[in-house]
Amino acid sequence: MVNSAGVEFQGIYFDGRSSLAQEVVCTLDHEQVAIRNLSGAILLQVALARCSLTPPLGSSRRFLKFPGGERLQVEEATVTFLDEHLRSHPGLQFVHLVESHWRLVAASMAGLILCVWAFMAFAIPQLAEKVALATPPGLMNSISDDAMEFLDRRFFAASELAPGRQGEVQNLFRALCGDFAPAQGCTLVFRKGGAVGANAFALPSGLVVITDELVEFALSNEEVEGVLAHELAHVKARHGLRRVIQQAGVFMLISTLLGDVASLTSLGSTLPMMLVESGYSRQFEREADEHACGYFLVRGRSLEPFKEVLQRLTRDHHLPALASFLASHPDPVKRLNSIEEFERSYRRQQGGELEDGI
Repeated sequence: MVNSAGVEFQGIYFDGRSSLAQEVVCTLDHEQVAIRNLSGAILLQVALARCSLTPPLGSSRRFLKFPGGERLQVEEATVTFLDEHLRSHPGLQFVHLVESHWRLVAASMAGLILCVWAFMAFAIPQLAEKVALATPPGLMNSISDDAMEFLDRRFFAASELAPGRQGEVQNLFRALCGDFAPAQGCTLVFRKGGAVGANAFALPSGLVVITDELVEFALSNEEVEGVLAHELAHVKARHGLRRVIQQAGVFMLISTLLGDVASLTSLGSTLPMMLVESGYSRQFEREADEHACGYFLVRGRSLEPFKEVLQRLTRDHHLPALASFLASHPDPVKRLNSIEEFERSYRRQQGGELEDGI
């Protein structure tokens, strides 16, 4: 029964000390709640402000909770009155409203999916770039060393390349390092690729690996130099670390949404493996190509050796051009077209600057 003075109704009462339920009569107004048994004896009397109402959850029953742990099952007729006077769950009331209408549920799900997609597509890459640039060298060295240990154990053998040839390639590499990553120490190591074949890749610490097969496959030092410039561009932009952080961010987001805390705690130990398996994005590959091409064009050098080695690797090995453990390369034809378009754009820009100077 509801009136202007308050509410009186029968309900099920739990005293908080046992599971025994008893029928009672509850009287409540704007200030207090009184619980009486069916004989009229007062079992509990407490100020309404000290009570709380369990939140709405679908069609489940709701309870009025008392300070001493007692609970009273609340009839639907009194819920509106209690919600109005207690106002303890305004947000959950909105959730209950949404849950009660399938169109709102569908719209909420669509909004959630859109927000998650936008966060993964835009926010995580931006955050990954900032985190990668702020990552201390010690951590990058640790991740890279673990990844290299795994690769040596599973794929590579000691280099069999002649010391003289190694020295020539090292000289090319040192000349490039001064322009690509002067603030970050870079090291070039040689490995026998075996089944991996002609390959090159860079780790976040600045360690660049090139296989004997790739050095032997190249027809000139200029071709080797193009490959090394591409890998050093990855180092300079910290593409490897950014890719790992992006994937870790997605992993953490999904684990959080699913409530998988155990997976989050094991994330740190899996970072080196993620580095090996993740691959660069196509955007990162394009950036590395353009940076390497820009290096040669600024110095008035031809891009033909770099393009030629990419074409032959694709044609002769039936692999994506410059295939790498750390690369998810775009279509070779599109990649070469992109390089040529970058070269044309650069030359048009240079021609425009000359005309302006005249």
